[in-house]
Amino acid sequence: MPSFPDLCFNLELPPPPHAADGSVAFTVRIEGTHTGAPFAPLGYEAVQATGTRVRLPVERWTAAVHDHQLLHLTSDCPTHHLQAFPLGVYRAVGGVAPVPSIAV
Repeated sequence: MPSFPDLCFNLELPPPPHAADGSVAFTVRIEGTHTGAPFAPLGYEAVQATGTRVRLPVERWTAAVHDHQLLHLTSDCPTHHLQAFPLGVYRAVGGVAPVPSIAV
């Protein structure tokens, strides 16, 4: 990712077992330093490089695999979650992301 040249997805070790359906759940921590290009998730105003080191909370992800091909990858954090990737990264470098409203 041009905005975070050292971006890494640190996986939990040892690797978790595969489920009967071929999926695997694992935890990942996303971290990197905003030293490259301006950064913004789609639809947000870009933030110029800040030099900020970002370390998001651990997320639990599930990958579905069939015949050695990734079918889909999901996170247990909803896409609007303000600490999840990419909004968590955006907010950590100074981007303003509105708090989503939840219908009650």
